Amino acid sequence: MRIWKRIQWGLMIGICGVVMWVAAPTTAAAEGMAYRELPVGVTVRIDERDTTTVGVEITPGECLRVELLAAGGTGYDWVIDNTALQLLEVKYHTEAPVMHANGLTGGPVRTVFILQAKEGVRGKETVVFSLRRPWEPAGMAAKHVYCDVRVRNGASMPAAAM
Repeated sequence: MRIWKRIQWGLMIGICGVVMWVAAPTTAAAEGMAYRELPVGVTVRIDERDTTTVGVEITPGECLRVELLAAGGTGYDWVIDNTALQLLEVKYHTEAPVMHANGLTGGPVRTVFILQAKEGVRGKETVVFSLRRPWEPAGMAAKHVYCDVRVRNGASMPAAAM
């Protein structure tokens, strides 16, 4: 009787392990795919240069992808200061180390925000990104980037072409 119980438990654990081994990668892949299906119309990349203001135009339902670089391991993260956005909705936010050509990681970290213009809205809104430590107040940010977003009818275009 004891041997039969051990065999039953062994089979149950083995089956659970196989199910988790098969199901886990598909779950993770589905999670990562959600933001890739969003209609990104404009991508803005802010690097180490002294860029503080950028302007873009998008249409309702379209997405804006903002990529910001920061030094890794310093405690500083990019955050959106004005979270009560009227025209835009934050759909995705992630951070990942930047891989260099030599395959080594370290140094810069890329933070990506994807914001989607709400349907049925038009107008202009400024999104304020701050590079700061999470435990410090917003006034102590090391850097601010202001992204002026104009939601309008028609095709999207970078503001430089306006």
